Parts: sequence; structure tokens; C-alpha cells
Amino acid sequence: MFKMNVNILLVACVVSGILGACQGGQLRKNFYQNTCPSAEEIVRNVTWNHVSSNPNLPAKLLRMHFHDCFVRFKRSLWKVLTGRRDGTISRTREALINIPPPVFNFTQLKQSFASKNLTVHDLVVLSGSHTIGVGHCPTFSNRLYNFTGKGDQDPSLNATYAAFLKTKCPSLNDTTTTVEMDPGSSLKFDTGYYATLKQQKGLFQSDAALLTNKGAANIVQELGDNDKFFTEFAQSMVRMGAIEVLTGTSDNPQQTTVSQLKALIQTQLRIPFQNQTISTNQNLLLAKTHDDISRFTDMANPNTPLSALNLSHGSIVYLAYDGERTVAGPTFHPAGSFGRKMTMDDLIAKQMKVTRQENPQCELVSFDRDCANAFQHYVNDTLAFAVKRGGFMYGTVSEEGKVEVDFIYEPPQQGTEANLVFFRDPDEEKSVEAIAMGLGMRRVGFIFTQTVSQDKKDFTLSNREVLQASEFHAESGLKEWVTAMVKLEVNEDGGADVHFEAFQMSDMCIRLFKEGWFETEIEEGHDPKLSKMKKDVVVGVKDTREVDNDFFLVVVKIFDHQGPLSSSFPIENRNTPVTLKALKNHLDRAKSLPFVKRISDFHLMLLLARFLDVAADIPALAECVHTDSPIPEGYQLLIESMANAS
Repeated sequence: MFKMNVNILLVACVVSGILGACQGGQLRKNFYQNTCPSAEEIVRNVTWNHVSSNPNLPAKLLRMHFHDCFVRFKRSLWKVLTGRRDGTISRTREALINIPPPVFNFTQLKQSFASKNLTVHDLVVLSGSHTIGVGHCPTFSNRLYNFTGKGDQDPSLNATYAAFLKTKCPSLNDTTTTVEMDPGSSLKFDTGYYATLKQQKGLFQSDAALLTNKGAANIVQELGDNDKFFTEFAQSMVRMGAIEVLTGTSDNPQQTTVSQLKALIQTQLRIPFQNQTISTNQNLLLAKTHDDISRFTDMANPNTPLSALNLSHGSIVYLAYDGERTVAGPTFHPAGSFGRKMTMDDLIAKQMKVTRQENPQCELVSFDRDCANAFQHYVNDTLAFAVKRGGFMYGTVSEEGKVEVDFIYEPPQQGTEANLVFFRDPDEEKSVEAIAMGLGMRRVGFIFTQTVSQDKKDFTLSNREVLQASEFHAESGLKEWVTAMVKLEVNEDGGADVHFEAFQMSDMCIRLFKEGWFETEIEEGHDPKLSKMKKDVVVGVKDTREVDNDFFLVVVKIFDHQGPLSSSFPIENRNTPVTLKALKNHLDRAKSLPFVKRISDFHLMLLLARFLDVAADIPALAECVHTDSPIPEGYQLLIESMANAS
């Protein structure tokens, strides 16, 4: 036996472990093995017999499972762990209150799922259940006839698809007609839902909402692979099946109180009830004195139900207590091997060991030759590599992790010898994303130049460049994200060649950036090859607050290819403004080509986005370019008239 002699000891308690004791156990496999050994097999056989004779049944079973998980989960035909005792009643009113309706926007959907401890990833994955089944006209007809209450149509809905839906639901008064949620594939469980969603053909407003959030839209892109979708869907269904589970003999786990939780802590962790301070706020871990601790009052009322604090299985609460706690174990020296008392910061820092990451998360990066040349020619011929220039790379990511860059968007910016500042324009970036979506592409990386003077210094990326690259990488949420650098290098003949290099910021670098470890204010005179941390990290065997930038870089192989777009149109946000006169000149030069080829240039389409509807016209034009389909005559006449008006 030994005693931990400390003034305040801080620990984290996982609520699911505590509540498990309170509720008499968790769900498990073969729960009915002793009472009814064939129960699960009987349910499975009956289900498959009915499904085989009624192909519309799977969608209804999925819908039932979703309703009951979000409300009471009283029945389930999905393959889940068994042993639940909840759901002895079923009320329509509860379903209407708890189930996210089809008119929810993304914020409302996210809040609804979060209230059940489900993530945005679960939201997007489980929305894939709309690949089978039908929707009734009243659930979406407002998008067709009265979206904002002014007799208008939802601008985010594909215009062709909207026209089709109007033939099925000719008015707001149609309450009986049903429409396939995944056109042409409503009886087949596959990834068709995500394919139609990317074409802005999601039936419900809640479907379209998934594309209004960058993180959710990225997940939509990733779920195009059947195997990945099936795996992720099964996992999310299991998580949904565990919502507010009731097991054992307790009647209502949602009424477990703070007092009961403290009593369990006293029993299981041997910490006296009166010595405990518990909170949902992780800053409790940073409290140094009793006065600090006394400020955490969110769980001070012993009669407060845990459900009122949004606590359920898997939630974390934080516990502080003073005094002594006696436990069995070997001799323990709280001051550490060298006699120094370790602080919480010390313990965290010991987990932050910075090492070189050998392999990138992407297989390679390939640049479209035309777009790469258009970028490097400008910085070489016009800017002479005297000031920095940058842009966002757009293209595709294959299942094998191969990144293809097909165009570079150059946002409004100001470059100097050492710094590059982007003046982000949300409206312009919205147009860029609309074009990319129609082209079947997405943002895949960041590209920038180093100046001639930087080439003389002893580093690959400066600390400012590491910070900027990490910011964009972290913002993207894409593990294959690539950072590309363009610079001048002296060749064997004494001349200068333009040189491309590609990297990924290491996983540890992105973690440190997201968690706020980097010092973002760089003092004048600080060594640019070193990134400064706010706290010590471990590099090799040494604690330090300065890390060589090269530790954060993972080299990526570079290839090139000829992509589907041209890059001959004047590029946005450079020294010379792009006008409709440039459109006329471009169309005149390419008269011999089909019209779809004449506009197959990202920078040209970005100019068109200033005048056309970004939600409907631009994605439609980009989709024609993507599929190499003829441009509708109306669009061609409109674009030509714009050019001639210049």
C-alpha cells in the first residue's frame, strides 16, 4: 500500500464507465443466449424472408431504426449488440420533436446529431441511407414553389432536377405522391446518393445542407467508394444503436444525478464525496488553488440530472480532489526520478515528441503542365521572384492517394520579400468552389513561391511559411493535402532554373498547430529555420521550445500530366484586371473549337461567375466541361452576348 501525498490531484473520468455501473451492465453479443438462444437468428431470418419478397421494406426498416434510436430505440432489425430495456412505449409526438426534419439546415442538423453524441461524420454517413426509399411531396415541395416564402425555388437545387420534380409534384397541395430519393437507384443500397448529391440533386433541404459545410462536403467526396461507404455506414449504425442505452434493471438512465455520480466515485475511486469537485469544463485540470477550483460550479447542484448537462455514455467529466487517496500498488515517487515535481504541462509535453515522419499521407502529386507553367511564368517573368506569390491548388485525389492538380486559384494577396498575405474573398471563393464541384474537383493544396533572397538562406521553409502552410492544411481537413513551393535554383551552367518542390506538413505538425502550440507572433531577428513553441516539446532526447522546420516536412514525389482544362485565359487578381474584353479575345482566338472547349478554362469560368448564377448556372456549365458535353444553346448565346457587349 502507498499514499499519494499531493495537495490537489486531477483525473478524468469517462462517464460511460461510471454509468455502466449505475445501470447494471452494457449491451453485448448473444444477450439472449440463455433465455432464448435462437432469438437473433429468428429475427434475422424473418427479416430476410420479408425483404426478399418486398424490396421497399429495407428503406422502411432503416427509417424505423433511425426513429427509434433518436427517440427510444424500442425495436431494431439492424445487426447490433442486444440487451436494451428501453422503448416500452412509442409516441408519434416524440418522433416529430426529436427526429431532424427534412427542412433543417446544416447548423440544425449538426446540433441535432450532437445532442445524441453523434458527429458530423455520422451525419453525412447516415444520410447515405437516402440511397433507398422514397420521399413524399410535402417534405420537399417548398424547395420547388415557396423556398423563402416569396413563391421562389431553392437556388441550390439543380435546375433540371427541379423541373423534373415539378412534373411529379405539380403543386404544394399534392400530399400523396412519392418520389425516389436516389433517382433510378432507390431499391439498391449503394453510393448513388452521394453521386446525385454532388450534382446538387439531393431531394431534401437537409440533403443539400451537407454541401454548405466544408467538412461535411469533404466527407461526401470521400464516400463515393462502395466498400468505404458500407464499412462507415455499419459503424455509424452501431453508434446510433447505442444512443441513450438503457440496460440492466434501472428504469431511466437519464435521471441519474450528480449526487449519484459522486457516490459512485466515492465507492469506486475511494475519494470522499465532500472532497470532490467535478465539472464538464476541462479547464478544471489547470486549476492551481482552492479558489480556482471553487469557480467550477456547473455540477455543484447534487440533484441535477446528468442528462440536463448533456452527459451520456462516452462523455467526459473532470474531477479535482484534495487530501489523500489510498490505493494498492508499488512504491511511487510523485516528484519523479530526479526529484522535480512534474506539472500538468510537463506531462502533456512528454506526449509531444517531435520526430521526422518518413512517409506522406499521399502517394504523389501530379501537376497539369499548363497550369504549373502559367503560375511559374508569371512569378519568373513578371515578378522576377522578387516578391512572394501564392494560390490554392484544385484537382482530384484518387483512392490510392494520388493527388492531381488541374488548376490554381490565386486569391487577392500582397507579397513581399519575406511575407505572403491572402485577402480572402468569401464570395469569390464560393464561385471557385461551385466551379470545382461542377468539374468534379476539390481544393487539394497550397502553392507559394520563395524569393531570390530567401534562396540564399539555410532552410527549406521558413517559420512563417510553416505557420501558413499548417494553417491551410489544418483548415482543409484533407489528409492528402499538399504544400508546393516554387523557387529559382542555380544550374550547372551558372544560370537559374525554376524548381518545384512538394511536401506535406507532418501529422504532428498539424496536431501542434490545431492545439495552439506554435508561437504565431514571430519576433524580428528570430532564426527563420526554427519554429518556436509555447511549451517544451521533446526533440530527440531534449526538451526544447525551438524545432527545426525540417522536422515538420514530409517530401512528396512530383509528376506532371496534361489535364482536361486549358490555362490560356488571363488569371484573376494579378496586376492587370480581367474584363469582358479578355473574354471576347479568348473566344475569337478559339473559334475553330467546339464551344465547350472554348470555355474549358477555370479562370474564364471564374469571370463568368461574376455575371451568372453561382448556385445554378456556373455548376451546370462546369459540369458540361467536366463531361465534355455540348453547352446548352441559351448559355452559349448569353456568353457570346456578354463578350460582344465589351
